[in-house]
Formats: sequence, C-alpha cells, structure tokens
Amino acid sequence: MVYLECDILGNHKKIEIESIEYGNDDKVIKYDDTHYYYNVDKKHQKSFKILLKILNLWNDLVKKFGIQYWACAGTLLGAVRHGGFIFWDNDVDISMMLSDFKKVKHILENHPVLSCCVCEHGFQVRYRDYEFPFMDIFVCDYYDKNTIKYCGFLTNDGKPTWFTDYFFPNEHIYHNELFPLKNIAFENTTIMAPNIQKNVLFRAYSKNCLTACKIANHTDVHETASKKMMELRYHTMKKIYHIETALKVPRNIMFNTLQYKLTKKIQKKMNNNNQNSVFNKVILTSVNKLDDLINVIT
Repeated sequence: MVYLECDILGNHKKIEIESIEYGNDDKVIKYDDTHYYYNVDKKHQKSFKILLKILNLWNDLVKKFGIQYWACAGTLLGAVRHGGFIFWDNDVDISMMLSDFKKVKHILENHPVLSCCVCEHGFQVRYRDYEFPFMDIFVCDYYDKNTIKYCGFLTNDGKPTWFTDYFFPNEHIYHNELFPLKNIAFENTTIMAPNIQKNVLFRAYSKNCLTACKIANHTDVHETASKKMMELRYHTMKKIYHIETALKVPRNIMFNTLQYKLTKKIQKKMNNNNQNSVFNKVILTSVNKLDDLINVIT
C-alpha cells in the first residue's frame, strides 16, 4: 500500500492507493517506497481557491434555476479518489444536458460575477476578470435512447456535431448510470455526480484509476487557454466541420490531417515567455488557410 499526502486549501490530505507513477516532477517528495508528498505551490493554491468560488457560485445558480449537472473527467475522478481536487489538476470539469444550453448561456452572460465564453465543448466559466483558472462545462445530449455523449459545438440549427466525443470516445455515460444524480463531498463544498460513478471512471480511464495515481503535468496547457484563444479554436473547429460535411470526408481523416497537425504545430511553437500569442498566431494562420479551402469547395 502507498500513501500520498498533500496540503491543499488549508487541509492536510492523505489518500491510500496501491501504486504511484510520476516522472521528473520536483513537486513530488518521496519519503520512502510507501510514503509520498505532493507539494502544491502558492500559485496552484490560489487557483484552487478561485475554482471553489466558481463552483460555489455555480451551485447557487443551478439550485435557483433548476439546472442539472454532474462532475465529469478529472473532476469526477478527484471527487471520488481525493474527496476534491486531484492535487495536480487545475480546472473543474462538469457536464450538463443540451436542453439547458440556452438557459445557461443567458444566465451566465448576465451574471454579475461569473463570465463565460462559448467554446467547442460548451462553455468556459471564469471568475471576474481572471483568464485562469476556469470551469469547463461539457454540453451533452442523447446519442441514442440510452447513451449520452458530448455534443461538441452545435450546427446552425442547434444539433450536436459530436466533435468533442471524437476527442473523448470513452467518456460517454448511460442513462441508468447517470440518474438519479448524487450530491457528493468536494473539498469544503459539494458537487453533483453520476449515480454509478465507478462505471464511468473505469470506462474513461481504467479499472485501476481509483487505486493507482499517475502524476502528470498535461494540465499546464490550461494556463494558455485564454478566452480569445478558445474563441479562435471554436471557430477553427466549425470551419473543419464545414469542410468535413462539404467534402463528405470521414471524421478520422479530418482530424488526422487538420486537427492533429494543428495541435502538433501549436505544441512545437509554444514557449514559456509568450504562450498565448503563439497559440493565437498559429490558430489565426490555420483559420485563414481553412477559409481559403472553404472558398475553393463552396
């Protein structure tokens, strides 16, 4: 058995797992083969505090307007395994149904504290003028009578494109797994969660996800996800969809030739000094090229 400890938001946490995996991460302190400590620095402690403010405001909002939502992805894993945030995570991931999309968009656009932008998976919600951290809201709908998937951005007539589902093919959920929703502990507050959480987590990650920790730094890219960058990416994805439907190209080919290359180009050109401008420049160039291609085929 392995013990992983952490001080987060003024609380000392200790989780018991079977194994731990990490690379050259200076935040991991190994006491011995069974005892580890993860050091959350001041910057990330501040992020967690802001995220809790967003979550609490969101909980007040959904209670007032009768909106259903549930924790998904890393936030659901953290809620079940850590009782809150995964120590090395830096956002909140939740899902909601497409039937609430317009209502939530209107509420958030008029909220006195929270700000939002529409993006390819639904919304990003931020606190006041902070660009980071944010809460991701994944809009979902019924793919068939029982299966609920990520919609992705919507078509002009408000139908799902299922673009986001292509990125996360194992994060669908079944009606009887989701409902009735449960209210579970999350740090010093609560969060809504699927009724059968293990099924969802095992399908999305692995059957070892609750007993093994893999400490990763992939979340660092979240810090570059400014509103402007997300809006650019959103419009880029819509243009890719336009080309896909016009040419009747299979989605896997579209992603392998356009989205994959775009992502690799961004990663290659990222630098620590001015990440946002690099992201924006690369995406803007790609959008212009996509516009040229659309003009040729339409």
